[in-house]
Amino acid sequence: MNRTMAWLVGGLLAGTGVLTAVSGGFGMAGGATATLFGTLGYDGIDNLQIFNEGFAAVVMFLSGVALMGWASSGAWKETGGY
Repeated sequence: MNRTMAWLVGGLLAGTGVLTAVSGGFGMAGGATATLFGTLGYDGIDNLQIFNEGFAAVVMFLSGVALMGWASSGAWKETGGY
């Protein structure tokens, strides 16, 4: 895999991981998190759970960051060290 493709795939993985985390990876059992915080107060933070989507989101995000890091690892050679 060339570095340009790794950069693109890594960005897509990281972005998809963030979107997955925001759209249902973390929350509370029993309803919408915002509604439950309204009834439980901020003491309800202990009831926050990581769902299966949350674990997948973490894996996707870390994989994407690793790919982008690998793709950028030799960029300093192309700039003459600056």
